[in-house]
Amino acid sequence: MLPLADGRYLQVTEALEHPVTEKMPYGQAVRARSEDGGGWFGWVVSVPDMMPIERRVGHKAIDGAVQMPTGEWIRWRQLGMRGMIADPQLPYFIKWEFGRETMPDEPKPIRLIELIVVGARLRVEQWLGTTVSEYFDGVRLNFSSQSGQPGIAAAIFETDDGLVRI
Repeated sequence: MLPLADGRYLQVTEALEHPVTEKMPYGQAVRARSEDGGGWFGWVVSVPDMMPIERRVGHKAIDGAVQMPTGEWIRWRQLGMRGMIADPQLPYFIKWEFGRETMPDEPKPIRLIELIVVGARLRVEQWLGTTVSEYFDGVRLNFSSQSGQPGIAAAIFETDDGLVRI
């Protein structure tokens, strides 16, 4: 997990060769993306309350947890992984339960400034349950209608040395 500016993170993932990987939606999605050649997996929206989203999408959030190298635990609830698997332009939702403060968060000179999403703004708005202007939580969302698989096409970061597009 790489801390960025503004409390954001970039997480590099790969599915483990473990039976649990195939049972959990996250592990299934990571494995499928890896088998397709890798690239951007998706994006996540942190929410203060999961209940309105659970009611709107008709599913309950599931619990997640990870033990940090320090031994401390981080726990969260997540919802929408299957939606993201089916339609990769969609984010999934996370509600931090506790331990997030143990994640490294020292200010970094790297700032996420734009996501280029192959897909439709209207579809993402329907999923989020809100209108999405050009900027969402300070990050420009640039929707592209180029052909191909929906999802994150690129991310643009602002660094001390200029802009970097990955």
